[in-house]
Amino acid sequence: MNVTLRDLNTVSRLQRAFVGDITYEEKERFRKEEINKVITIPNVLLPADLAALHFDIGHSPGEVIIENKPYQSIAVTGVIKNQGKGKILKVSRYFIDMPGFIPDNNACAEGAIEKVEESDFRDFALPICFIQSYPEDLRNPPEELGWVPFEFEASIVYDYRISAEGDVTVTKVG
Repeated sequence: MNVTLRDLNTVSRLQRAFVGDITYEEKERFRKEEINKVITIPNVLLPADLAALHFDIGHSPGEVIIENKPYQSIAVTGVIKNQGKGKILKVSRYFIDMPGFIPDNNACAEGAIEKVEESDFRDFALPICFIQSYPEDLRNPPEELGWVPFEFEASIVYDYRISAEGDVTVTKVG
């Protein structure tokens, strides 16, 4: 028996701290005294759905702090993971909401994956991209604040098939 679920929507979230161009000592002080208390989603937060978009934004995987340093790039990575026992049939849309951020490749943040049903893969990596520009208030937070928290949200719309073997009995009522 097969059950196909269409147009399922799953949302995941991630928080980052933007500190601008500060010294290592300032960064570590902010991390210890403030950032670790405010940033409650340092790794992607996912619902217990059949599939989800695992994503990361930063200088390195899992790094919460993003600095405005010319020698440090900001990468965006994503993987659509099958978290259930069925099969992802199609990803109609994936989207990482990054308002004001300009990636070098839009396919890392928005697109679709067709013909997933024909694949034996359970997970689907999205193209990696690097941020070319982002909002000024995140690049250079106000001095009185020192840093700015920011939450990113990602979503996928997908079709999913659950298969099970067994007998089905249909009885006539009335």
